[in-house]
Amino acid sequence: VSKAVCANAGWYTIPQNEVTFPYGIAQSGITNEQLMAAFEKELIIHLGENDNDPNASNLRRNQTVDDQQGVHRLARGNYFFATCQNKATALNSPFEWEKILVPNTAHEAQAMASEAVQYLMQE
Repeated sequence: VSKAVCANAGWYTIPQNEVTFPYGIAQSGITNEQLMAAFEKELIIHLGENDNDPNASNLRRNQTVDDQQGVHRLARGNYFFATCQNKATALNSPFEWEKILVPNTAHEAQAMASEAVQYLMQE
């Protein structure tokens, strides 16, 4: 994969060694070298600006993910991006990811997909 878009995720696996899978990478076998290789890929973290409903359907809710990442998709996406960026800095790794907020959009698959196409089709 040379370029990817991650959009509207309900929760993330965060590169934190003190948190177990699926919310962290403790006991996962993931190495710093593998994280660095991932950070060097072109990845767009695509977030709906209004995807902030803590009671959205199909949104995983439990104390672990709520306390770690936030109570809605927008908070979780922002947390994921910032945590990965900080981890890349700590590893002295390039960080080629980008976070893009889609204006006036909540958890809407069609609107997010339409926006994502423009990033995937860029040379």
